[in-house]
Amino acid sequence: MCKVCNKALCRKCAVEIDGFLFCETHAKMKKAVEHAEKEALGELEEEEYEEYEEEEAPKAKPVKKKPVRRRPAPKPALPKQKLKIRAGSTMTPAFVGAILGGAITGFPFINLLFPVWITLGGACAAYFLLLKASSEQHVRGYISTKTGAVVGAISGFFAAVIAILLNVFSAVMFSDVIRQTVGSFIASPELSYWVLEIVMTEQNLYIVSFLWRLIVMMVVFPILGGLGGALAAKLTK
Repeated sequence: MCKVCNKALCRKCAVEIDGFLFCETHAKMKKAVEHAEKEALGELEEEEYEEYEEEEAPKAKPVKKKPVRRRPAPKPALPKQKLKIRAGSTMTPAFVGAILGGAITGFPFINLLFPVWITLGGACAAYFLLLKASSEQHVRGYISTKTGAVVGAISGFFAAVIAILLNVFSAVMFSDVIRQTVGSFIASPELSYWVLEIVMTEQNLYIVSFLWRLIVMMVVFPILGGLGGALAAKLTK
């Protein structure tokens, strides 16, 4: 047992000084060792029974901890603001959507899926308007469903003009090829006639046929474009 703290010791941790056993901690404290030896030999005077300051054991060097780099907390996303659309700012996005939808619809056979192309053109027009207004106003915003429908409808109107011009061009240049292709796949003359009516404009450009096609496209395409623009505005809110 340690002569100072009476701690139980094993042979490995016991430190012997002048025939007395001490623990490793108190063996390093000279005053504690001397006090314990004198007390054991009966040589300790009464004055020395008073409390004494023990020598402190050597302190371990503080380990420098590396500063932990913490990632800054992500900033909360700001709520979207309704964008202010200036008069006339819808024309450029509308032309972009019209070129996309009208150019595809102007080609034979591909124009059989004209509802899809014109609706996508209106949606693209609304999306480009959103990007344009957000860039100008430097905010994260959205456009109303009404605004999306308006720019989509304008896009459908211009798409009808582009599509009819390309359709006339293809009818004049490739009419025989288109008729042979339709005839080789469709045996019924009546069905073949209706498919040709949809696929291309009459080669002789009869005024009644041309106006009928143009009026139908001018009515149907803005409706489809407006639907696409409204859906795009709704989905991007």
